[in-house]
Formats: sequence, C-alpha cells, structure tokens
Amino acid sequence: MNTLVAVAIAPFGEGEELSEYVAAACKVIADSGLKYKTSSMFTEIEGEWDDVMRVVKDATFVLAEKGIRTEVILKADIRTGYKNMMDEKLDRLAKASVKNALRLYAITDRAWLNGKSLASQVELALQGGATMLQIREKNLDEKAFYEEALEIQTVCKKYKVPFIVNDNVELAAKIGADGVHVGQSDMKAKDVRSIIGPNKILGVSTQTVEEAIEAEKAGADYLGVGAVFPTSTKDADVLSMQTLKEICSSVKIPVVAIGGISVENAEKLAGTGIAGISVVSAIFAQADIKKATAELLKETEKLNQ
Repeated sequence: MNTLVAVAIAPFGEGEELSEYVAAACKVIADSGLKYKTSSMFTEIEGEWDDVMRVVKDATFVLAEKGIRTEVILKADIRTGYKNMMDEKLDRLAKASVKNALRLYAITDRAWLNGKSLASQVELALQGGATMLQIREKNLDEKAFYEEALEIQTVCKKYKVPFIVNDNVELAAKIGADGVHVGQSDMKAKDVRSIIGPNKILGVSTQTVEEAIEAEKAGADYLGVGAVFPTSTKDADVLSMQTLKEICSSVKIPVVAIGGISVENAEKLAGTGIAGISVVSAIFAQADIKKATAELLKETEKLNQ
C-alpha cells in the first residue's frame, strides 16, 4: 500500500440531527474494504491513493447530499514508489466538491438593487442557502468592478461558498477568486485554464453536445447549459429537455442548468442529469431574497428523485 491518509470530515452545524449523517459517512469508510483506524477527530485510511480518495469523496457526499456543508482536512503520507504528485491528487478531490456546490448557483444582477448594495443582497442569498455565487458585471468600469468583487468575495468567504467571476479572467486571477465562468464568445477555455492554473474552478457555457465535449477536453470543471426555459436575463435559444439530457450524459463533469428557472418550474428539470440550477432573477428580483433562495434550495432536492 502506497498511501496512508488521516482524514477529518467536519460538518458545519450542530445538534443531534447531524449524528446519523456522520454515522452514515463513517459507515462508508468501514464498508470500503480498506484498512482504517479511528482516533480522536481523525480516521486513518490505508490503501492506494485513488482508492483512498474515492472513499473520502463518497463519505463526504453522504453529508453533501443532505445539504450539509463539510470541511475536509487531509494529512497524507505518500510512500516510496508512488509516482503521481500529491498536489494533483488533492486538487482532484477538491474539484469533486464542485458538483455539490452547483446545487443552487446564484448569479448577480444590479438591475434590482433598489438603493441597496449588491454585497448585502448577496449575503441574503447566501443566508438563504445559495451554494455557489457568480458575480457578473457588464457595465462597471474596471476599478469599480475590482472593488465590488473584493467586497463580495469577502462575503462568500464568510459563508464558505465558492466565488466565481464571470468572463473577466484577469480580475479573477488578480483577486484570487475561486474560479471563472466563460461563454462561447469569451476567451477559449483552454486559454483560461492556462491563466488560472489547475487549482481554480473553470465553468463554460454550452448549448450543444459538441460544445460540451470540447469544453471538457479544454479543462472545464463544470458546464452551464441553457436557456432551459424562456428568459429575459440571457440572450439564448431555449434548449429541449432532450438536448439537456444528451449533454449531461456526454460528459463526466457536472452540468448546471440556467435560464428562466424559478421555484415554479425547477421540478421539471428532474431526471435530466443536472447537478443543480443557476438563477438570477429568481433570487435577486425577489422582494425577500433570503426566503426565495431557501425555497429554491428546497426545490433542488427533487432534481435527483
């Protein structure tokens, strides 16, 4: 065996209701067939690196699938004879969590500020349960965009939610954002990846199976596919549910649906294979942003039923 990993999977939250989920995560480790030993807050798992990482991922997903955010702490001993770089493997584990973060992906829009700051609206969305946040600004000058991005990045860090910048690759790299999202008319995905490096999240908008496959080959971590319903916030043709299914099945990376999604129609996306939904007005155009976000998060539970 080439790898000994000490892992701590810590759920955010408290109360007895978490105990059964933590027990379920521990059972995944126990049933893995790998040698393990639990002491204090860490569980030591011994095996080939890929096998150990698979078990860690599966144990973490037990909590993530229940909507429980977790922190994973790893201490790894890579023994002589293992040729792969540890950082590359840890990065793959980190990216496995992208699928969970896509459950409810909020995208900002200044159209509904009504005298409030964008940061304050973002905080309400995160309080309501948004699992990923993208800042999209087409009209601000570079200085204003930079300052706003820093402010919202701070809010996202507070709630431990990935912070993604739309299109502006240079800004994302400058502030150390968690990732970048680009469209088909923006910088090529492979060029974006070369700039942001292997450890950042890269999302790409696609509408066809061909675009999806190409984006995955270029290094995308997830795809944004749509519009799945008619929408006034994005200039895109409406895709059929069949096309959405075909795109999901054509790639190994997760897909998030976007375009015209609301609390009333989100359930129609169940069974398509998507990892989650991405919304703009369904959150930020609502009078009660926190409540609207919470209602959407509840709807996402039906996607994989």
